[in-house]
Amino acid sequence: MAAPMGDLGPCKKKMKEMTTADGDTSIAPASTASPGVNIPHPVPVLSDDIMAPVPLIDVYVAPVLDKKQTSRLIKEVSSRFPLPDLLHLKRVNSQKSGNKETTIQILLSKAPSSEDGSSADSESRDPTENGFHFDGLGKPFLTKVAVRPAITRRQFEHCVQYWPTAFHEDKLLERRLKGDFFTSEELQSIQKYMQRALQAAQHAKQTGMEPVGAVVVDPVADEVIGVGHDLRHAGNPLHHAVMVAVDTVASSQDGGYWDHRGETGSS
Repeated sequence: MAAPMGDLGPCKKKMKEMTTADGDTSIAPASTASPGVNIPHPVPVLSDDIMAPVPLIDVYVAPVLDKKQTSRLIKEVSSRFPLPDLLHLKRVNSQKSGNKETTIQILLSKAPSSEDGSSADSESRDPTENGFHFDGLGKPFLTKVAVRPAITRRQFEHCVQYWPTAFHEDKLLERRLKGDFFTSEELQSIQKYMQRALQAAQHAKQTGMEPVGAVVVDPVADEVIGVGHDLRHAGNPLHHAVMVAVDTVASSQDGGYWDHRGETGSS
């Protein structure tokens, strides 16, 4: 559906004024002076599940008094205290003490989370209050473990300080975290495209808009196919820089909602 001329309001006039002389659909010309901002090395924007340490919870564990009984105890404990939500954890933790003797602990159950000892989680129970007794195990005690699997090696190294846990490394993710995901040629391209976005932002500032710019890049052709900057002050609160940049791409392909050359685009 074609957008009525009146719907564009002052934004239509402002966008027409910013169209380059050669018909480029970019909102800001590439020759705009650089704002002189030093562009840092790109860093990944990742979720807290990846960047933050894995949360810890309390669990009950018990020492193995006779190491020869470890296999039997693992089977009996696993049968009585199944832990389907903690399958990333090893059931046994072996540690060497100061005298180089190996001590073995077995994971029993999750501890109740509330102050009164109750919990809606069927896996959470206090083994000392349920007639706990396994021949060959010592008195249970509380310790901390990771509540979920580690996603990154950094998280894994933090988790194993508390209890052994399985870990499957995502090599692609680790490259992103280490900062060597991009080649030197790709970094040069990123710098170039970011500079173009900053130029658009500077152009917006000079025309009384918010200094925010956006660039759309064709990764196959490795070239800019759309540039835009903030136009919300021109009359439409939806005219964010990204929205405008995307529309310039559509306009270059005989589409688009806003008219950059004085003709109403189609929706």
